[in-house]
Amino acid sequence: MEAFLSHSRKDERIVNSTFKICQRAKIKPNIAEFEEIERGKLGAKEIRDMIDKSELVFIFLSENVKPIYTQNWINFELGCAYAQKKVKKKFIYVFEPFTQLHFPIPYLDYYVLYHPNYDPDWDFIEELLSQEKAFGDSVSSIAWYPLVRVMMTIDRLKGQPWKRPSESRGYKIHHKVCGAKYILLSKPEQWLCPKCRKPTNWMP
Repeated sequence: MEAFLSHSRKDERIVNSTFKICQRAKIKPNIAEFEEIERGKLGAKEIRDMIDKSELVFIFLSENVKPIYTQNWINFELGCAYAQKKVKKKFIYVFEPFTQLHFPIPYLDYYVLYHPNYDPDWDFIEELLSQEKAFGDSVSSIAWYPLVRVMMTIDRLKGQPWKRPSESRGYKIHHKVCGAKYILLSKPEQWLCPKCRKPTNWMP
């Protein structure tokens, strides 16, 4: 399993923690640092190729992604991932500190609010990604058996498809203001919707 990681190199804790988590979870990271894009060392084609190879797409937001230039690239990456979802299995995770930004995210599957300097939050992220890797490996291996493929199809037609660990552990959100649908993997009392940035206090 491969993951596309988009973050700022200035966020040293995020960079180091993400690398270690991917290494322990045996997930291959494809790295896109906003500073490398600004210097011209990464372009649109390279980013599209990295996203194309990745089943998981991680967007790490922080104060360091506030410049409009950087936000335009984030939207480009999200657009690439969303377009590829039509033909390939792709899951978009957005990680954001509880001190949220006022930057709308148009497409996402999973939303994680966390404290970047709080170890238990990183432990939770590592556990989640390890379970995703194990789930992906098990589905890939057993899906070759015809009977299993039939069972998976029947469950899907019944409206009971096999759930990924992230979906099982999170809360389905449908924000009526903007129509955003995603799985919330945190338990805030209130937060800004990542899509429209309007406040909500829906409690799981």
